[in-house]
Amino acid sequence: MKGSLRVLSHQASRVKRQLRIRPQKRANSTLSFKKGYYIWGSCDQGQLGLGREYDVQASPTFHEPLSAIQPKLLSVGMSHTLALGNDGKLYAWGANAEYQIGDGTTQERCEVAETSSLPRGTEPLQLIAGPHQSMAIVKEGYLKDVIAWGLVEENDSVDPKHFPEPARFPALKIYSDEIEKIVLSPSYSHYALLTSGDVLHFGKNLDPESPSFHSTPVPIQGLKSCLGKGEKILDIVGGWGHVVALTNACRVITWGSNMHGQTGHGEDAPKYASKPKVLDLANGTKVTAQRIIAGSTHTMIVGTNGELLVFGSHRDGKLGLGRELDKDIKMPVPLAALKGRKIRLAAAGCDHSAVVTEDNELFTWGFGQHGALGLGNLQDQFSPQRVSLPFEGQVEDIYCGMDLTMVSTYN
Repeated sequence: MKGSLRVLSHQASRVKRQLRIRPQKRANSTLSFKKGYYIWGSCDQGQLGLGREYDVQASPTFHEPLSAIQPKLLSVGMSHTLALGNDGKLYAWGANAEYQIGDGTTQERCEVAETSSLPRGTEPLQLIAGPHQSMAIVKEGYLKDVIAWGLVEENDSVDPKHFPEPARFPALKIYSDEIEKIVLSPSYSHYALLTSGDVLHFGKNLDPESPSFHSTPVPIQGLKSCLGKGEKILDIVGGWGHVVALTNACRVITWGSNMHGQTGHGEDAPKYASKPKVLDLANGTKVTAQRIIAGSTHTMIVGTNGELLVFGSHRDGKLGLGRELDKDIKMPVPLAALKGRKIRLAAAGCDHSAVVTEDNELFTWGFGQHGALGLGNLQDQFSPQRVSLPFEGQVEDIYCGMDLTMVSTYN
């Protein structure tokens, strides 16, 4: 099966059908756990880790199995999740058609369960649950390495390459001791951020003018020319073909696919931005960025003032700009519906968005037909809607997969 078919598979699955909705259940108590987890959305591939009796959990529900392992590391991918338990064991559940669970099979896993161990003597520093693959940045003595499993290489000119169980990833070996973060894309165009602030690309080059495949990482051409004296990249995120970078000067740089304006450079920008470019966050104002978020074809930026900026595709309402809007937004604009609220946390699935305010309010919007908005229904929402949280603690973090949302909270 070619990568293009895999990339489109989530859209193909979004057909009108009768969904079995899991009834809302109140948690008995979260007080026995230092940190509690709540989850909602689609379970069609077991990605909630709550079994397969139902297709959808439409409201936040307490996740006792996940809370019980008290994860030290957690990564929510498109349709599977990885967790390093407090017991030091690796857990995984959800979609597994490409071996991304890492248990040597392609059987989806519907409950939180231990999977194959990472190589002996390695200590996980970061888990990365991608669309069809998984990776871990590990420490081994004084050195670091990258471990991978699942669909590790998809090149249209050769057969796909799979690692059924965790194994060392040779493509990044030369840089492994410097890698800080890895971004895995459904388009098989992947990136690595180094401690130096350099960004490397490996996998498919999506530029239609020069399509190619990089089996070994290459630097991003033109990125350094975007940086001022002493400026470096601190973080990168990616959508289904576009990349967003945040610098230590609170500036944002974007490049890649721009079919819907998701790079944010205006109506005259090319459909594919082959060279990185600094983003004008708010039409020349002094807004600066503290957090960057990428959905499949939309982008969100949290300003240092707590304001939320959005741009890209508004399909299914994922920008939150109202039902009347029927076009892409190709430059950053403030999300007026949240004016006056300071955003503390933000996340995006493929086609939905979620934020938590400084007042601990959770808002979601966008594609809701598989329950990912947590509003108790299966409707799309074109503007932010407040989610009723079944707990009193502070939201510590928020995670989004393709059609699911999860929050962690401290008691």
